[in-house]
Amino acid sequence: MQNLSSGTCFVLPNGALGGAEFIQLSLIKKIKQQQPDHTIYVIFLTSCFTENWVPILDELQISYRCISKCRSLKTALIQSIPALIQYIKEFHVEQVFSSQVFINLLLCFLKRTKLLNQKVIVRESTQVLKRVSGYKKKLVEYLYRFYSSATYIIVQTDTMRLSLLKHINGSETWNMHVLYNPIDLNEMDSKAEQNTHSYSLPQPCYVAAGRFIPEKGFDLLIQAFAFIPEPYHLVIFGEGPERNKCMNWILENELEHRIHLPGHTNNPLPYFKQAYATVLSSRLEGFPNTLLQMMSQCGCVLATHCTDEVQNLPGVLTAQPNSVEALQKILQQALLQKQTLRDENLVRQRTYLKTAHSFEPYLSLIS
Repeated sequence: MQNLSSGTCFVLPNGALGGAEFIQLSLIKKIKQQQPDHTIYVIFLTSCFTENWVPILDELQISYRCISKCRSLKTALIQSIPALIQYIKEFHVEQVFSSQVFINLLLCFLKRTKLLNQKVIVRESTQVLKRVSGYKKKLVEYLYRFYSSATYIIVQTDTMRLSLLKHINGSETWNMHVLYNPIDLNEMDSKAEQNTHSYSLPQPCYVAAGRFIPEKGFDLLIQAFAFIPEPYHLVIFGEGPERNKCMNWILENELEHRIHLPGHTNNPLPYFKQAYATVLSSRLEGFPNTLLQMMSQCGCVLATHCTDEVQNLPGVLTAQPNSVEALQKILQQALLQKQTLRDENLVRQRTYLKTAHSFEPYLSLIS
């Protein structure tokens, strides 16, 4: 039996700072801050975008490994198995943590086949079963059975927990925990004060941010904003396969003077703070970290019911998902909000974030 020390190995697909990766990075920082004796290692299955992480890991004195130069995660998953097992054994850590569904399944499979003897902690980052259908859904439902080998399964919302219980046979025996995404308000405030020389936000402005994929609903937001009068602007930060399609619609409707797609930003928080209103237009989410960031800085936050828990958030104007008309309605409602209400909303939102989205439940589970 391998002698394991207190520590955690975080396994990530690559260095891209999406929502799941942002949560893991925040968790790593908090562990190092509050539990300095807790050893941490990081494994990237592919070396893509690791430049986002390397300066931070070096500053925190955390060792990391990049297994493959392959850009395809699915290919890297198979190719990296021997090296992944080897590195985890060399690290002598007590537990392994992942928040990407394919990596979660791989780690659970390795645990099931006794190729790993560490504790395996997996976190669900999205509602996968709502994104697939037909034979793909049947395959995913079958593969999810490997989750029974996980030590802990973290889900972001009760909606996600109930979905797994409904669709996966045997999931009622899993050690499942509902933990809201943690947020560090001090870090958010610090980032919100950083300079934004790369882009000057037009005013007054609605601001959104995320990857241009169908799930984010930016096509719907752009169409809804077309009904908002001047002098208001809409700025959407991000890149992705749907960006050109959205840009073409903007040009065809001669709205390029009011709807702007400036590209990716590593730090949207200063723009959320400067915004007249912030908007989350997603069709479907596990629970959007971007929404928590918006709530930390802006007193006028608009969001779709992309997951059931959104409608319970204090101070947030909500709308049904996948509807131009519903988005148009809350965009117009924002025009009527007085500054006193915005100030009150921001206080309520930040109070909620401090209590419901702390790191303590995660730290208790990992320590």
